[in-house]
Amino acid sequence: MGISRSTTVVIAYLMRKTGKPPDEVLRHVKEKRKVRPNPNFMEQLRVWGEVGYQIWEDEECTVPKGPYRLYLEGRAVRLKEKGLTGNEPTLASAAAGHTCAERGVMTSGSERHQ
Repeated sequence: MGISRSTTVVIAYLMRKTGKPPDEVLRHVKEKRKVRPNPNFMEQLRVWGEVGYQIWEDEECTVPKGPYRLYLEGRAVRLKEKGLTGNEPTLASAAAGHTCAERGVMTSGSERHQ
């Protein structure tokens, strides 16, 4: 446990701190530790970097930037193929009530991701 999710958090931090793309940061992290972030996490990191670490066009967090919108559309297709909606309960739902800007997270409809 932790070989993927914690790695993703470290990569996200280093991306933001250094301005480097996720693949470059991942290579650096792999020099130090045995890590294996899952492909979905890496895709999210690529999108996050593409949009300059801000996924929304507006302050209300209702209009996603182009690359994030494309990610959400692809995600919706993948979920539908699995018979899911993306609105299934998550641990992050406990944090509901905060604006996306306050939480600094990706959101999709009523689902919230941290």
